[in-house]
Amino acid sequence: MPKKPILTTVRNVLAMSIEDRVLQKIIPSQEEEERLREVVAILKRRLEAEIKDLGIEAQPMLVGSVAKGTHLKNPEIDMFVCFSPSTSRKDLERYGLMLGESVVGGEKHFAEHPYIQGEFEGFTTEIVPCFEVTDPRKKMSAVDRTPFHTEYVLKNLKEKQKNETRLLKQFAKGVGVYGAEAKVQGLSGYLCELLVLKYGSFQKVLKGATKWKKGAVLELDKKAMKKFTEPLVMVDPVDAGRNVASALSIDQFARFIHLSKSYLKGPKISFFFPSKPKTPSKASVLKKMKARGTDFMAVAIMKPDLVEDVLYPQIRKALKSIANLCERNEFVVYDSGFQVLEDEILFLVELKSARLPTVRKHKGPATWLGNVEDFIQKWEKSRKKVAGPYIENGHFYFDLKRDYMDARLLLKRELKSLGLGKNLDEVVSKKFSVLENEEILSKGYLLPFSMFLSKSIQNPMFP
Repeated sequence: MPKKPILTTVRNVLAMSIEDRVLQKIIPSQEEEERLREVVAILKRRLEAEIKDLGIEAQPMLVGSVAKGTHLKNPEIDMFVCFSPSTSRKDLERYGLMLGESVVGGEKHFAEHPYIQGEFEGFTTEIVPCFEVTDPRKKMSAVDRTPFHTEYVLKNLKEKQKNETRLLKQFAKGVGVYGAEAKVQGLSGYLCELLVLKYGSFQKVLKGATKWKKGAVLELDKKAMKKFTEPLVMVDPVDAGRNVASALSIDQFARFIHLSKSYLKGPKISFFFPSKPKTPSKASVLKKMKARGTDFMAVAIMKPDLVEDVLYPQIRKALKSIANLCERNEFVVYDSGFQVLEDEILFLVELKSARLPTVRKHKGPATWLGNVEDFIQKWEKSRKKVAGPYIENGHFYFDLKRDYMDARLLLKRELKSLGLGKNLDEVVSKKFSVLENEEILSKGYLLPFSMFLSKSIQNPMFP
């Protein structure tokens, strides 16, 4: 008898055993579920009372994973407040924020319009205003389709598939690809639910993912109404003009495919519950650093008090700006990344070398072109001139003195002028530090730096 089917059977049995253990950890107990339902009921009554006091036409509606029964333990409560379509956008935002601040407090977040996230009876809770429309195609704001998402999943997801969805969510969480927010750029909860509807079960989703190629298009009830450009397309069954997977970045798309293959090949509970990275010894990290034969620069700035969906796009923009600054000055960038710590943001850049020669070759026009004299006159008089003009491969050249021979000095002098993003610019204008090589290990950044060096797929450093 062939060995491969036997091996596959063993893996399937092992995976089922692991998945049963995972479900025991992630399915809320009966007591927890009763407590959750009690809190939801209290929250609804409080909102209804506030709505009545304000004399406005609106009603609260539970949406999201709690409404659909696909939530994990300690879930977030998503409560929408549905306003009449006759309500102005200004009043929807004003009353929506008033209700949220009155009932749960918390802080203001932004999607297409502002909403409130806070704590209510021990649960993270979002109060989101929307328009109560009868057809998702007639939505007045982007969130208006969310109640239709809830209705669609409740209608189509079989009871046994709810736990399959829970497994997929925990797997995505464990491997670092769960969440459509700017921090993660991964799979949303709704996308996980649709993937289970598409393929049938957790394992079948992973098997399906192993066949995905960039630009893969997945559909349920409706064909796509337009062409999408994202790495993965999951056509929204309630709005065919929307891609549910639009937030998924190319790297997270690739990571999910690879880790799906890895799990199917060798199921382990660590895919769902990875161990926290341990801080290695300074000596071991230093050894790895020196073995690479490169130089490392770190820029540390204070973390501004911003919601993540505002903060992370600025961080990614800043990282690109820092790497581009190095490249423009001919420092070859091997890799770059960032880590958001408790009070700081740490940008890390690996360079081929942090030091360059004093001179650089500056290429000019071909000898037969008309602007040769302008080029020669400009650089003949320059203080940066070291040698030239001379001809090489038909072009004029000058040897010029570099502006920066040292990457650290470059970052120290030019960081403030980069335009890192409104809020990060404000932080950098007050204080920042630039560290090099071993200094990075001496300033309390041992763990994030070791993660940067390890480049672990399952425990990624953002981005």
